[in-house]
Amino acid sequence: MAEISLAATYYVDFENGNNSNSGTSPSAAWKHSPSGSNATDIPRSIRLRGGDTVLFKGGTVYRGGPIYIDGRYDNGDVGNPIVFKGDGWGNGKAIIDGSTLITGSWQRCSSQSACAGNPNWSNIYYIGLSGNYVFNQGFFEDDEFLWYSQDPNPSEPFFNDVLESLRVIPKGDPNIKQTRTSITDPRYFTQSDPNSWNGAYVIAWKIPNVTVNKKITGYDPATHTIYHEDLGGDLYTDRNSYYSVLNHLSMIDTPGEFVFDELNKRLYVWPRGNNINLRQYSIRNLHTGIVAGGVKNITIEGFIIQKFAMAIRVYDAIGGLVPENVIIKNNEARKLKSNNWYAIHVRAINATIENNRVIDAYRAVGILAGGENVVLRNNFVSRASRQGIWFMGTRNSVIENNRVQDSRGTHANGISVYLNSENITVRNNFVTGSNMPFTMEDTNNINIYNNVFDAEEKVIYPIAGWRGMTGIINIFNNTIVGSANNALFIRDCGITNQVFFKNNITDGVLCGERSHNIYTMSASNLAIGEKIEKDLTKIFVNPVAKDYRLKEGSPAINAGTNLSTYFSTDLNGVSRPKGSAWDIGAYEFKKPSAPSPGVQ
Repeated sequence: MAEISLAATYYVDFENGNNSNSGTSPSAAWKHSPSGSNATDIPRSIRLRGGDTVLFKGGTVYRGGPIYIDGRYDNGDVGNPIVFKGDGWGNGKAIIDGSTLITGSWQRCSSQSACAGNPNWSNIYYIGLSGNYVFNQGFFEDDEFLWYSQDPNPSEPFFNDVLESLRVIPKGDPNIKQTRTSITDPRYFTQSDPNSWNGAYVIAWKIPNVTVNKKITGYDPATHTIYHEDLGGDLYTDRNSYYSVLNHLSMIDTPGEFVFDELNKRLYVWPRGNNINLRQYSIRNLHTGIVAGGVKNITIEGFIIQKFAMAIRVYDAIGGLVPENVIIKNNEARKLKSNNWYAIHVRAINATIENNRVIDAYRAVGILAGGENVVLRNNFVSRASRQGIWFMGTRNSVIENNRVQDSRGTHANGISVYLNSENITVRNNFVTGSNMPFTMEDTNNINIYNNVFDAEEKVIYPIAGWRGMTGIINIFNNTIVGSANNALFIRDCGITNQVFFKNNITDGVLCGERSHNIYTMSASNLAIGEKIEKDLTKIFVNPVAKDYRLKEGSPAINAGTNLSTYFSTDLNGVSRPKGSAWDIGAYEFKKPSAPSPGVQ
């Protein structure tokens, strides 16, 4: 008789579990996941099979190292995945934490001279650390970031590299100048001691519109010049440039700021609330919370993952094995301190990333995906300081029903589709507060339906198409507002591309085949069904509050052309049309229901 294989549920409780337990009941839980880097004893010996569930206790902080799922050994079956689950047992979601707590005694700075001349010296405390840490490691006070000490102070520390917060190097100035390894600025570098900038760093801007952090390696007081590590790229010569100085003890001027002295391994902090003993401090010490290399038929759901560089990564990490049939859902990635990584990164065939929240991914992309048949659905991304959602090398895939807001670091955009992507649909998304709400490049065939792209009057292009766009570009029933100069852009539009632009409410005019658009600025050569309405309050319910539903009497109602060959609902899933014809914009007008008789 063939042996019957039954699926198992294994329990993990980092606070109360023991790796010598069986792991098969809450009272006999393990301390570590069977795929954790610190697993010992029984969980270390377990090989997971299709239908198995690893259940982490909700509300418990798990510091057991990265959870690593190895596709050479642990794979589910089609329709019967292995599930790593952070909710369903305990209270709330299990918290996977990548930080190490700082323990020991803090000392107050003894004098202004002992604190690099800082006039705030009496508010600053320090502690010695053991470990090979660097200044941009990621330091936390309770569950909040500690911010870099920086000059000039950024308007918002989370986006500390945006150009408007940096010091200007005027184009062509003979006295204030920059090379790949130096900055000369007699306005600022006026100190007489050649050791004045020891341990500090610079943020510098370079091609292609990125900022980098580089250590200051020397200072010449006679020429007002600092020297730093090579920027690793060329500088712009046709425009102003920008820089800032970081991580110098003299610059701590606000509660919640820090400096890490790498040479002496000493952390300096001005605590929020001015009481160091009321706070708990930690250091990001691990890179990725959950890593799945070359896996097949895996589900990761219900976790809070915090204080890593990356939260979840699923990719072809082992021998070129490409992950397949992956689901990542209902997770929250938060308080990530990255250095140009990603909160969630998936490169797979048949992947669904849905109902996740990415909040505060510092110097990180919110969600990056590549592969084939990838669906990004119903995710919320707020304050990623690189792209909010990014397709790279993705085919036959969909970005739908996501909310992206406040992606505002240098080189940050709301949603981007790049690098040999093909047959992509971007629909029913709401993007606001980003550098550019939507960008695309090197992509063949893309459909852009039912989206709200709000540039908030801060950037030129709510929609931008850069080089290498080929095939058909359908831009239908979008609400595109807030351009700083009433412009949309697709390079070579109408020459190498087939662009169809219909049923949009838009700040700017695109070329290609146009019809039935409403322009909120002056426009000439209107196509069939097109009109101009500059007053947004005549179109939308409440544009100031970003309520871009159509108001009663809106000129967009029943003014569109029928596009049912492509789709049949609006951003909210309301069927089109509701009236005599399709409406223009992301929302189909739906008249409010009348109250029941006698209801006030």
